[in-house]
Amino acid sequence: MRVFTTFVLLAAVACGSQALAQQRLSYEPAKVQLSGIVITQHFYGPPNFGEDPKTDQKVQVLELKLDAPVDVIAIPPTGIGKDTYAHRGADAESAYNVKRIGLVDVQYPAHNLDAYLGRRVVVSGVLYHQDNALQYTTILLEVDKISPARTTP
Repeated sequence: MRVFTTFVLLAAVACGSQALAQQRLSYEPAKVQLSGIVITQHFYGPPNFGEDPKTDQKVQVLELKLDAPVDVIAIPPTGIGKDTYAHRGADAESAYNVKRIGLVDVQYPAHNLDAYLGRRVVVSGVLYHQDNALQYTTILLEVDKISPARTTP
């Protein structure tokens, strides 16, 4: 009986962990849709990025605090055509258990992301990996569309 009970418990844990598996996403050109709350984070910027707070810029960054963590998987080079990578930067890496994503509004001020601060939203666009010191989160979302979320998670 004890062996049967142990087997049932192990099977339940295995099934439960599958149910809790995180969403797996890809970098651009794949389009993604994510939901969460728009938050603001503060960082030190140029010239020393926090090494000398008295002289460093104070930077405010809009982020999406995700409803549920995600994994962002890098696609290896294809070797086909001019663009041999499916994402920005040849050195982009996979990122796991991502809970916050930087929001990039390339159509500013069209989306007016500040208007969504503190609100739960649904955002769509493409993901890319941080590639310079002025990007303060590892994963960024180039916003294509943003709208208030209709339901709670």
